[in-house]
Amino acid sequence: MSDITQAEADAIISDLEDGITASEAAIAKIQAILNPPSTGVVWDLIGVANGPTVSNGNRTIAATATHILRSTVLAASGYAEINVDAAGTSGYLALGFINSGQSLGSPPTSIATVPAGAWLRRSDGYSMNNGSYTGPGAGFGTGARISVAWKNGNGWVRVNGTWVQGDPETDSNPMFTGMTGNIGPCVSFMGANGSPVVTSCFNSDQVSGSIPTGCPLLTV
Repeated sequence: MSDITQAEADAIISDLEDGITASEAAIAKIQAILNPPSTGVVWDLIGVANGPTVSNGNRTIAATATHILRSTVLAASGYAEINVDAAGTSGYLALGFINSGQSLGSPPTSIATVPAGAWLRRSDGYSMNNGSYTGPGAGFGTGARISVAWKNGNGWVRVNGTWVQGDPETDSNPMFTGMTGNIGPCVSFMGANGSPVVTSCFNSDQVSGSIPTGCPLLTV
């Protein structure tokens, strides 16, 4: 465990004394000190609501309530993978895409509250955006490796090596269309039911699948 300097401790105390709602800023500072980020792209904790449990250099996230997180780097096109360490209760974990304009302070709790700036595939096979859904189709469970690829405003999701719908290599039949802004991989916990846990695999030494043309890895 890293030592906390007096200056860092004073900054945390100051945050708490300011009466910040749920102390998100203070929690983020403590997590950053005790759990320094891994080299490369990891989960971004700034502004995340409800304080998920973070480990493995900000790569592994365990739900404690409702949360939504994105990567520390976003881009108009890209590719990333996420490992489902524990899927939790079916229908509470969703993975996919989120843009830079979407707040992380108001995580969705149901399909109806999924925002316009997030495009999600839930573990029970529903695809969701802006309060609407399609499905259900193929879902995923504990141990799954989820790949997300995006370019030209379109997004595709792969589960354990198989694209669920279409193929980004051929720009065919994307799962999501009309995606806007700079995008990053996303995890949405619609509750902590069943204790879901995921680990980011965003960097070149962490991915296991083929990277589609036009969907580069995110880089710092």
